[in-house]
Amino acid sequence: MGAFSKGRMALITCSIAANAICAGGFYTFPLISPTLVAKLKLSQPQLSTIMLAAMVGQYATAAPVGKVLDRYGPWSCSLIASLVLSLGYGLFAWDYSKSSEDAIASSLSVFPHLVIYFGLLGTGTVLSYFSLLFAATRTFPQYMGFASGTSLAIFGMSPLFLSMIATRFFHNELGVDVTRYFTFLAILTGTVNLFGGLVLPGPPIEAKPVMLSVEESYVEHEPAEEPDLADASEESTLLAGPRKPTADVTVLVAQEPDHLSAIDLFRDPYFWVMACVVSLLVGAAEMIKSNIGLIVLSLPSSTPESIAAQVQLIAVSDTLTRLLVGPLADFISPVASYSDDGIWAFPRKPYVTRVLFPAGASILYALTFIWPIVGVRSQGALWPLSISTGIVNGTVFTTMPSLLASIWGAPNQGRNFGFISYTCFVGTTAFSYLYAFVAISHTLPEDGVCHGPQCWRFTFWLSVGTSLVAMLLSVLLWRKWSARV
Repeated sequence: MGAFSKGRMALITCSIAANAICAGGFYTFPLISPTLVAKLKLSQPQLSTIMLAAMVGQYATAAPVGKVLDRYGPWSCSLIASLVLSLGYGLFAWDYSKSSEDAIASSLSVFPHLVIYFGLLGTGTVLSYFSLLFAATRTFPQYMGFASGTSLAIFGMSPLFLSMIATRFFHNELGVDVTRYFTFLAILTGTVNLFGGLVLPGPPIEAKPVMLSVEESYVEHEPAEEPDLADASEESTLLAGPRKPTADVTVLVAQEPDHLSAIDLFRDPYFWVMACVVSLLVGAAEMIKSNIGLIVLSLPSSTPESIAAQVQLIAVSDTLTRLLVGPLADFISPVASYSDDGIWAFPRKPYVTRVLFPAGASILYALTFIWPIVGVRSQGALWPLSISTGIVNGTVFTTMPSLLASIWGAPNQGRNFGFISYTCFVGTTAFSYLYAFVAISHTLPEDGVCHGPQCWRFTFWLSVGTSLVAMLLSVLLWRKWSARV
């Protein structure tokens, strides 16, 4: 690798890390939600709608963003994210600063604008997210789990990093100074993603592998004897080319990915099984992430510092999970790739299938949702819920890129990731509004915010059931794909 290549790799790595650490700004919404309630008198459904608008922007645009990424490369997504994020944060800060002292009038006039601005933030976040994730996996294709895990670990740390900045430098008597904090985010994200637009790579140049026939998936491929060149035809000799002596090695051949069109992908029932697993787990996790501030406020001893602590716990556990799960998955369940001979094979024998990771996350979440119902009566006891939310979210998003590439191929990985993200949006919408309307049904008119475990008890019982369903569906995928991932 020449000096220029080393310098370019260093710039790409720095850009991936910078995009990742700055991309999670809208996940700090729980920090500003008490301020919005205090100043604008927004209700629980209105707060959920603002956060849900970000999810709509994030998930509903994922497939088009994936197509842009597949065609033009990560640099294009980062460049567009620079503009969209600057507009979203900047307009939110500007409109909030103009809100009048009349809380009812401000709520009616500003609320629709805030929903639109958070929709922009969701779109900008998915643009930045795709740019950093696929720049990492395409720059280091032989270490896909480590590359995705590390880059997403930094992304998972973003809410922690930004919440520490918000509480340290932008604090006022209401909580967080929304105007100054969001103005800072507009400048930060615009600059960082503009840098990514200048240095991140373009679309990959796929080399056509040598297509050899393989009898069965996941079988031992023993080296064949050298052909007798004297008996070979001239045409076959020329096609074969010069051959090196074959080492005495065993290759674990795997079934090649199914390179499907969008229509054929939708006809694959196991795509929908995987989509349901992701939707149920991510939907529940996003519900907790977007409502953790209000869950804290529903319990005694609630302070802005308590909310920040739970946001940081989610971010830390998410980060550590991505750092650990990526390398662990590469070690115990390596992904198949084309060998020098054109064979789609595992580099070594997997110990377990990668589907084990979402299955384990499902079991963990089912157990975790029981804990608040039976054991949480103060905000200090919420830490298992926050930590498990980070673990589940980190596990799903760290393993998903390699699962998609192994089953349906890398060339359409961005598109397929986008389609899966649509189902994440469905789950997020359902869980978020479920929480909002259950909470509002137990809110006294004079309180404005729901108090007590009844705010979320029914929602969490339902989440136990959906997590168990996700576990059963993961077992189905395990049986189907055990020889492929």
